[in-house]
Amino acid sequence: MSVATQTRLQSIRKIDNRYFAYFYNPQKDPARKSFPLGTTRKRVAEKKARKLEEEVASGELDPWNPNRTTGTDNPTVEQAVSLFMETRQRLRPATIKAYRSAMNTLLLVLPVGLKLSHVTADQVDSVVQDGDVRESTRAYRYRHLRTFFNWAEEEGHIEYNPINDVLKPRPGKRVPEFLTETQVDAILEEIQRDYEAKREKGEVQEGQIVWLKDVVEIAVHTGLRAGEIVHLRWHDVDLETGYITVRNVDASGAEDGFRTKSGHERSVPVVGRAERVLERLEANHEGTGDAYVFHGYRGDKLNATYMSKQFKNYVREAGLSDRFRFHSLRHTFASWMVQRKASIAVVSKVLGHSSTEVTQKYAHLIPSASKNVMEEVFGDK
Repeated sequence: MSVATQTRLQSIRKIDNRYFAYFYNPQKDPARKSFPLGTTRKRVAEKKARKLEEEVASGELDPWNPNRTTGTDNPTVEQAVSLFMETRQRLRPATIKAYRSAMNTLLLVLPVGLKLSHVTADQVDSVVQDGDVRESTRAYRYRHLRTFFNWAEEEGHIEYNPINDVLKPRPGKRVPEFLTETQVDAILEEIQRDYEAKREKGEVQEGQIVWLKDVVEIAVHTGLRAGEIVHLRWHDVDLETGYITVRNVDASGAEDGFRTKSGHERSVPVVGRAERVLERLEANHEGTGDAYVFHGYRGDKLNATYMSKQFKNYVREAGLSDRFRFHSLRHTFASWMVQRKASIAVVSKVLGHSSTEVTQKYAHLIPSASKNVMEEVFGDK
């Protein structure tokens, strides 16, 4: 009898909320060996254990071999989504459309070609907890993404399931977090301080790090999303009229392809500090209109995920709450606009919201508005 045929599945145990398969072979040392199943779900663990048992019986797997993983084939997110959508084809057309919408939204925030196993809970959370959509939309995104990632776990495409670390959206109104002007200045000062300290030590080149200051200024004074900023090109900027155009770019899966979240293009006014940033950058720009407005110090295109992580680092360095993320700059823009008496309709148009209903979450910042209107109508003349 071969060593492989003497190996048998002895048990499945849950330790620290993760499942392990235990194999036994009296001719091995040690005779009992644990094998991680990479899941927190019992049904998935049992399915994986059965598959492993078959591989052991055929001689494909030796649980005592430390180089053996759980057999994840590690597809890209795009490949996994394609495989997943094939399993949904028997559902109602409306349901398929909902799944497709959730999958497309996920793909929008992730770098092209990212391995599914590299997707983080923060990235998934940014899709689910998006403050630019209705509560009902956040709920359905969570449901559909949970189904997707649970499917990927069952199929062995991932060991870590990021949806397990994403909070389920709760019903009720969610007030977006926004920064004060003092807090924004503190972040900008922290970026400059870090740049100067590292330049003095020779740790960074000229232009490194400080590009983030320009990005923050534009985000908080225009309300552009991270993806819209990194895809902004000079032919979209018209400083004579004072507008930039946020447009869709068709590229059939190419890395520089981009679509706005609503699918619609829009014009965004550029004034004040945002205008001064763009004027300075334009004066130093020597390329063509196709060049990206914002880029790394080597001139390469910015990565939205990296940009967001860098911003988060400086939020922490400035001693501010961890709840603030790059998207908070968009909420900050909208909140400042409303506080300065801009109408919900105007803010909605600049932000590119699908409807003013989405923008209504900022209405709590103008509690005196209804009183002012009533004074106009009913007050003493």
